[in-house]
Amino acid sequence: MTAEGASFPRAPQPGADVAPRVRDLTDGQRRWVEENHPALNAYDEFVEKHGVFSEGKRLF
Repeated sequence: MTAEGASFPRAPQPGADVAPRVRDLTDGQRRWVEENHPALNAYDEFVEKHGVFSEGKRLF
Protein backbone atom coordinates (compact mmCIF):
# COMPACT_ATOMS: atom_id res chain seq x y z
CA MET A 1 0.00 0.00 0.00
CA THR A 2 1.41 3.39 -0.94
CA ALA A 3 0.75 6.86 0.39
CA GLU A 4 -0.05 8.19 -3.08
CA GLY A 5 -3.32 10.01 -2.99
CA ALA A 6 -3.63 9.49 0.75
CA SER A 7 -4.53 12.48 2.85
CA PHE A 8 -2.89 12.58 6.25
CA PRO A 9 -3.84 15.23 8.81
CA ARG A 10 -1.08 17.69 9.64
CA ALA A 11 -0.13 18.45 13.21
CA PRO A 12 -0.84 22.03 14.20
CA GLN A 13 2.11 24.38 14.33
CA PRO A 14 3.10 25.67 17.76
CA GLY A 15 0.78 28.48 18.74
CA ALA A 16 -1.79 27.47 16.12
CA ASP A 17 -5.45 27.86 16.99
CA VAL A 18 -6.82 24.34 17.39
CA ALA A 19 -10.20 25.49 18.69
CA PRO A 20 -12.04 24.85 15.40
CA ARG A 21 -11.02 21.17 15.55
CA VAL A 22 -12.23 20.80 19.13
CA ARG A 23 -15.80 21.23 17.90
CA ASP A 24 -15.46 18.03 15.85
CA LEU A 25 -14.49 15.88 18.84
CA THR A 26 -16.77 13.44 20.58
CA ASP A 27 -17.72 14.14 24.20
CA GLY A 28 -15.17 11.60 25.41
CA GLN A 29 -12.39 13.08 23.29
CA ARG A 30 -13.26 16.60 24.42
CA ARG A 31 -13.23 15.48 28.06
CA TRP A 32 -9.79 13.86 27.55
CA VAL A 33 -8.40 17.09 26.06
CA GLU A 34 -9.79 19.12 28.96
CA GLU A 35 -8.44 16.71 31.58
CA ASN A 36 -4.99 16.54 29.99
CA HIS A 37 -4.67 20.19 28.95
CA PRO A 38 -2.30 21.11 31.83
CA ALA A 39 -0.01 18.16 31.06
CA LEU A 40 0.00 18.92 27.34
CA ASN A 41 0.92 22.55 28.02
CA ALA A 42 3.66 21.50 30.46
CA TYR A 43 5.13 19.15 27.84
CA ASP A 44 5.06 21.89 25.19
CA GLU A 45 6.89 24.25 27.57
CA PHE A 46 9.47 21.56 28.40
CA VAL A 47 10.15 20.85 24.73
CA GLU A 48 10.43 24.56 23.98
CA LYS A 49 13.01 24.95 26.74
CA HIS A 50 14.95 21.66 26.43
CA GLY A 51 14.11 20.26 22.99
CA VAL A 52 12.92 16.72 22.33
CA PHE A 53 14.75 13.71 23.76
CA SER A 54 15.90 12.54 20.34
CA GLU A 55 17.23 15.88 19.10
CA GLY A 56 20.41 15.19 17.16
CA LYS A 57 19.82 11.43 17.14
CA ARG A 58 17.55 11.16 14.11
CA LEU A 59 18.98 9.67 10.95
CA PHE A 60 16.24 10.94 8.63
